[in-house]
Amino acid sequence: MTATTAAPVGYLLKRFPRLSETFILNEMRGLERLGMRLHVFSLLRPEESLVQCANADLRAPVTYFPAAWFTMASAAIDPLRHLVHPFQGLEI
Repeated sequence: MTATTAAPVGYLLKRFPRLSETFILNEMRGLERLGMRLHVFSLLRPEESLVQCANADLRAPVTYFPAAWFTMASAAIDPLRHLVHPFQGLEI
């Protein structure tokens, strides 16, 4: 199986594109140059009006999650936060 016939590689990012995400953008461009197909999934839409010129070179499609998704996920996870850090606030 060649890179062009392989299933696309998915990138799940909090927000895309972002000016500060130079490393990820360069990695994705490099993989595309090697013939890999990519698909970007962004949890949130970009807030910055400035983006890197290299974003124009990226051929990968970008799928944005619905705007309410982040709010709903945060509300669902909030009651479980104590399970992630069970010893938070515990004095020893």
